[in-house]
Amino acid sequence: MSDTPAPAPADNAPNPAPVPEPSPAPVASWRDTLPDDLKSNTSLGKFETVEGLAKSYTNLEKMLGADKVVVPKDGDQEGWNRFYRAAGHPEKAEDYGFGKPEQIPEGMVYDPELDKRLAGIVHKHGLNKHQAAGVRNDLLAMVGEGATANLESSKLAEAENQKAIIAGENALKAEWGNAYEQRGKVAGAAINKFLSPETVAAFAAAGIANNPAVIKDFYNLGVKLAGETELIGAGQTEHTPGDLDGAIADFRTKHGSALYDKSHPDHTVRVKEFTALYQKRFPG
Repeated sequence: MSDTPAPAPADNAPNPAPVPEPSPAPVASWRDTLPDDLKSNTSLGKFETVEGLAKSYTNLEKMLGADKVVVPKDGDQEGWNRFYRAAGHPEKAEDYGFGKPEQIPEGMVYDPELDKRLAGIVHKHGLNKHQAAGVRNDLLAMVGEGATANLESSKLAEAENQKAIIAGENALKAEWGNAYEQRGKVAGAAINKFLSPETVAAFAAAGIANNPAVIKDFYNLGVKLAGETELIGAGQTEHTPGDLDGAIADFRTKHGSALYDKSHPDHTVRVKEFTALYQKRFPG
């Protein structure tokens, strides 16, 4: 034998091809026992075991309740009626039991006829008692908010109107002085004499009859057309500050010599008359 060693294999010798591992056998599924139309149903694909399917079904029964009513399709009115009844839809609108609320918002007036109409509307659309009560409460709250807002606005407008009237009356009192009450009666009598009851009522409702400008105009109208005596009868005539100022000036012009000359025979009488006239103009 030769002692020469065998040559080493070349580095570029090809590697042997890998042997593929055998594919695992398919795992049997509980769905394999189902008919083809159910086996391919994607909704069953989420259940890995029959136990999972059973639990899901029992939970569904609990959610549906005893009646197990299926949600109907659009246009299936009879189906919807069954669905509404299963959800608690009462047989009649009166069964909702709507009545006068214990608390009614300020400025809102309860109308049982509107409650009756509302019951008919919610019954028509299949609401149960709980839903109907919720809708009614929300509507009452919404209407109440509007009524309260309107009331506050009305109160504010009335307050502003009263302020304007009081300011006008004060100006009229300053102009008429002690004659204010008498002339006010003349104006009121003129309103009742020359206006119809319907117009007087409209004036009162609108607050026009108490407007100082209207009072002044009707006083002047009454005096021109009928006179104070015919309107309120004979009585002591009250004078305005302007009337008294004119009377004082006239008195000084007419009786100045007797008023300022102590030796004049009428001095005492004229001073007494002038003092009474002056005190009537300035009662304080």
